[in-house]
Amino acid sequence: GDEVLPYTQKYQDIMKEAIIKENDHMISILIGLENQTYIDYLMPLRVLSYAVLNYNKQIREKEKKKYKDTNEFLSGVSKDTKVKPVLMVVLSWVQGPWDEPMSLKELYDVSDEEILEILPDFKMVVISPYDMSEEELDRYDEDLRKVLRFIKRCGEAKEGREVLRDSDIEYTKVDRESALLLRELTGKEFEIEENQEEINMLESMKRLFEVERTKGKEEGLIEGLNEGTLQNLRSLMETLKLTTEEAMDALQVPQDKRLYYLEKLIN
Repeated sequence: GDEVLPYTQKYQDIMKEAIIKENDHMISILIGLENQTYIDYLMPLRVLSYAVLNYNKQIREKEKKKYKDTNEFLSGVSKDTKVKPVLMVVLSWVQGPWDEPMSLKELYDVSDEEILEILPDFKMVVISPYDMSEEELDRYDEDLRKVLRFIKRCGEAKEGREVLRDSDIEYTKVDRESALLLRELTGKEFEIEENQEEINMLESMKRLFEVERTKGKEEGLIEGLNEGTLQNLRSLMETLKLTTEEAMDALQVPQDKRLYYLEKLIN
């Protein structure tokens, strides 16, 4: 019915920023929230709301069309209906440990330990790829491990160096949603063809590296030429006492470049 649409849209909007992995036992949702480089003090509440959205989605998919009794009719599902647990993993971009609230109880305005004991809780999992060792990365399943390791590599890679190595064969097969999220989170504009469900990121990153290296060389060449022209302009102005305009005329500097050189000469 029409009442489903707002919920569906809200869920889809949120999950555009997530990787969702499902097996027979669990649903894992990895959220890279807004390239989060700051600590959100209300993150436990935020993550809990996303988990509830997924549970609601599971229930809607299990809703019955025929009912045995009034209870099934009112609840919309049968007595033995179960949902898969949802593991919410927050991808932190904060360097160092997350030292702010990680559970719902930490946000309660309650100091009485006896009351806290009976209140429901929700704990979230926070991962900072930059701080993880290779051994820690290996604890995660293949898809999540690829995501976390790539982000870590991007943070470690020195300028002018490739992020992936030839030995990183696990990146020859990366599912589309993981590749799209990685491109968004890291800013690495590697190629993903339309309708391509499995991406060879190893090859795509090699091509991107070559493009960036060529672009860097071209920019370096242009910068070198610009610096040479600046030196020649200064030399003419100092030795021949030419005005800026006269020096540019002598070197036949194009009109559309003159403002650039004028600003450089002034500064």
